[in-house]
Amino acid sequence: MILVISAREDIHARVVRAELDRLGVRSAQVDLYELGKGAGISFGQGEQASRTYFDHEGNSLDLNETECVWYRRPRPSVPPPTVRGEDTRRFVEKQWRELVDGSLRSLGCRFINHPFAQSNCSKPLQLAIAQRVKLSIPDTLITSCPDAARDFVSRHAVVVHKILASPAKRFLYTKKWDPEEDEHHLKELELAPIIFQAAVPGDRELRITIVGSRVFAAEFQPQGHIDGRTDIDAEYRPHKLPVDVEHGIRELMRELGLVYATVDMKIKPNGEYVFLELNPQGQFLYVEIKTGLPIAASLAELLSGKSCSAELGNDSHINVP
Repeated sequence: MILVISAREDIHARVVRAELDRLGVRSAQVDLYELGKGAGISFGQGEQASRTYFDHEGNSLDLNETECVWYRRPRPSVPPPTVRGEDTRRFVEKQWRELVDGSLRSLGCRFINHPFAQSNCSKPLQLAIAQRVKLSIPDTLITSCPDAARDFVSRHAVVVHKILASPAKRFLYTKKWDPEEDEHHLKELELAPIIFQAAVPGDRELRITIVGSRVFAAEFQPQGHIDGRTDIDAEYRPHKLPVDVEHGIRELMRELGLVYATVDMKIKPNGEYVFLELNPQGQFLYVEIKTGLPIAASLAELLSGKSCSAELGNDSHINVP
């Protein structure tokens, strides 16, 4: 059985599960948000090792049958409104987190991706590793110091700024730094750090999806958008990556312990490829729809074990203390 952990309404999960059905592979989906609201987990160890998930309708799922976990985009368990008080709510959340993490890790199966590897893909770490594996990156400053930010902005013709981690219910896009508009916000920078980067020239962008040993690259040219993701009308076409760039991406994946991810890059007018960021569970369906690249089918094959992931190793099954 392939266990998919994601929001109940996740269309990516629905499409990949349909591909698993086509392969004749059983799958089940669990939304961790429903825990404590009629759904739950029972963990047994001793005379009999049992791992059981049950939903609010009384249906049960034997988690011991899991061969691979697709740790897609889990929503954390949040106590219902009837649980009052900040300390009490934090206590309840921690109880569920301990049970979920321990139960999943005890299954001894493959993960795509392992939750610990996935949660450790911070943008500072990505940039450091990307530069170490010889991928070009923009000049970058991540800071909460207004003076450091002003100095960085003064040394570059054009600067963009973005967040380190996306909030749960909002989409915050990359923006061009506007001295007149944004200067007054610098006094708020001490509250939380922001990423400042020298803008990469050119209008050619890449969305690269890595599925095991397969790399799917798509090129697009957003018109008048600093953040290419906001141009929903842009045309996408398959793109052949240079050998050294693909090698760098594979090395980045290996060091991060990932077997699935999406990578955003730009191509300068001189042909140089520049790494922007990596998302360990990035969206891919819009790329597949616009290019015909068989990403969902490849992911289903990887989950089922019907395709080889040797080039990225078995880092999907890592033991993090």
